[in-house]
Amino acid sequence: MGVSGCGKSTVGALLAERLGVGFVDADDLLTERMRAREDHFMPSALLESQLRTLEGLEDDEAGLTVDVDGGPREIVEAVARWLGE
Repeated sequence: MGVSGCGKSTVGALLAERLGVGFVDADDLLTERMRAREDHFMPSALLESQLRTLEGLEDDEAGLTVDVDGGPREIVEAVARWLGE
């Protein structure tokens, strides 16, 4: 997770390529699912505000914080190392 425009989709696509797996952009998936709902109280326009309020990981939850000072390929390599690739 990260703020809008930080490169999540770019890194996700590169990581999927590096790992040889498919990639689905979660933003697209969530927006499509929300649009498919009929008569739902939450419009898709609220998605971004909902993503902004996500809580950080708890101590007992697996996760990785990645320094984004490097470019997308450096981030992908850091994640791949963390995954044991």
